[in-house]
Amino acid sequence: MTIKEMAEIAGVSAETIRAKGKELYPDRIINGIKTVFTREQAVKIMAEIRVKGAMIPTENLSQNLQVHWQDADVVTKADMAAFGASIVQEMMKQFLPLIQNRQPTMIEQDYYSINGYANKIGQRIAFSDALSIGRMAGKLSREEGVEIRKVDDERYGHVNSYHIDILKEVFTV
Repeated sequence: MTIKEMAEIAGVSAETIRAKGKELYPDRIINGIKTVFTREQAVKIMAEIRVKGAMIPTENLSQNLQVHWQDADVVTKADMAAFGASIVQEMMKQFLPLIQNRQPTMIEQDYYSINGYANKIGQRIAFSDALSIGRMAGKLSREEGVEIRKVDDERYGHVNSYHIDILKEVFTV
């Protein structure tokens, strides 16, 4: 595999491949002569670059699947999948600690339907009571200029939902 082909697959410059190739196989690189590495040598060079963190996957990776090795074997999709998996594994080693140290984000719900809020506070209410509480919550919301939202309900289609502060007030009445 040539330095140029390896650079395209690895997503790094040809100079990066050339430098690593010269480091690992100094007798193979001769200035002015096209350098061709065996499959094993190419894999070792790319693995070394990946370990150093220089390798970034390229967007045109699928185009590089037909690159031919020196011994006329074709790089298979399975080879490239394994190579891609190793890149992902290296990236996960770097990013997983960052993700794990992140504090969970709590989303506090501030609007509930009448039955939803009753369930939240552990009360069961009858349909007629829910209607009268809904009327009070609607009236109070309009008086205080608080938005009344519509939410989907599997039994009734759409129902109103009210801000939690309004619901706290009407449920204490």
